[in-house]
Amino acid sequence: MKKCFIFAAVLGLFVACDRSKVEDPTPQQDEKNMYVAGLYKDSLNQQKIYLCEEQTDVYTNIEGTDVILRTDGSAMYSMVLNGQVCNFYKDTTLKITVPFYAMDFYVENGNITAVGAANLDLGFPAAITDYNAVQFSSVSENITFLDNQEYSTSKASYICKENNNVYIGGYAFLTSSAQKVMAWLNSSYENITAVQYPKCIAVQNGKFVVIGTKSYGSGKSVVAMNVNDVETIISDTATAVSSSVFISDVLSAKVFNNDLYICATENFNNDIRVIIWKNGVEYITYPSTLSAVFTVKGTELFSVTKGKLGADPYILRNGATEIKTLPTNVTSITDICIK
Repeated sequence: MKKCFIFAAVLGLFVACDRSKVEDPTPQQDEKNMYVAGLYKDSLNQQKIYLCEEQTDVYTNIEGTDVILRTDGSAMYSMVLNGQVCNFYKDTTLKITVPFYAMDFYVENGNITAVGAANLDLGFPAAITDYNAVQFSSVSENITFLDNQEYSTSKASYICKENNNVYIGGYAFLTSSAQKVMAWLNSSYENITAVQYPKCIAVQNGKFVVIGTKSYGSGKSVVAMNVNDVETIISDTATAVSSSVFISDVLSAKVFNNDLYICATENFNNDIRVIIWKNGVEYITYPSTLSAVFTVKGTELFSVTKGKLGADPYILRNGATEIKTLPTNVTSITDICIK
């Protein structure tokens, strides 16, 4: 699975939406192999990792502030940010610890390749002016600085492997509020063109895709992507000039089976809904307070949402069928993956 990951809490905004959907308590085979990761508070108010493994709630003793999931098809791997280190687990067994701010990774034959940011002493970045984009391999256990070009500060936030090529995406910080999209192919710097307000990066057909928003109409935005210096507007431009329906933000982009899925939120008559486009065509919409958290298996799209004020988060199939309601004491959901 190829993913652009936005490293942030994703269940922070709740609005009142109609929670109308079909209940289906019988899990399909893919759902039995589904894992959901999040955070919960234990009895001592410590933040720890919650997992929903094969429809079963698991409250681990693993401390952390964020977690993302990957699989090699046989096991589930997680990357957990905890204080000044990132820990990588195979299932719930600690595999390796790295002293840098890891942001994305993939697994191949049980080996982990990760990217993120480290300071010049190969440690955890202390401040925005004190880090560089890095790549790490569990085979060599080496942390390698990526080409920073002329920029003093950068981070790598996306990595995938396609046809034996390793693609890395990230950002250089020009100022505290301005950034430039960066890309590396097999660790060599690649110059790519971004959209006006880049949000995430993905790779499709061996090409970097930069996704984000651009201004359109009177203070509104549209979803746009840029591939090989060609910009395409994805969202309906008619909504960009509407006072009641308009794009709020781009949350994530992921590639499954060479199909590009872009996820954004839209203000729809004062409610928030999620729109997911597949290869530039509107694919699924549903009321939500979320979500960058979705995955695809075959023809099925699974997402985690929270469609009503005060309601518990739940897993949806294809934006309509509820699979499972998640526990009340889970404070955030950060990722979903199918083994």
